[in-house]
Amino acid sequence: MRGKPEPPWYESPAPKGSYRSIFKLGKPEDVKHPSRAWRRLVREELGLGENHFAERRHAEGDGQVSVDRPVALAHSHIRALEAIVGRNNVATDDYSRVRFSYGKLLDEAVELRRGEVSNVCDVVVHPRDKHDV
Repeated sequence: MRGKPEPPWYESPAPKGSYRSIFKLGKPEDVKHPSRAWRRLVREELGLGENHFAERRHAEGDGQVSVDRPVALAHSHIRALEAIVGRNNVATDDYSRVRFSYGKLLDEAVELRRGEVSNVCDVVVHPRDKHDV
């Protein structure tokens, strides 16, 4: 591995409100690169070429989250949820809807890198305690 080119790593956090900020693991401000051993293992297991990780990146998910599906839940139902948990604990903005509709699975991360959102919830509710539930 000595003398091999380093991949074009990101050296800064994901843009706020971006798809990449959703699928990024760990603290938003932390930047950590995979080790050479890990890259070698992945290349060997997947049969990738020596310079695979040095290639230019595509579809990194830096665009701002945007959903092409309006909230379908009735406004009266949203207000009822707000009455239970408080207005600050109910979100219907695109970023929240996508962030809490997607987990950290690889296939979901790949979709988000492309800006593809196939399923999204209408509302995100954060109960304050067990009584809210």
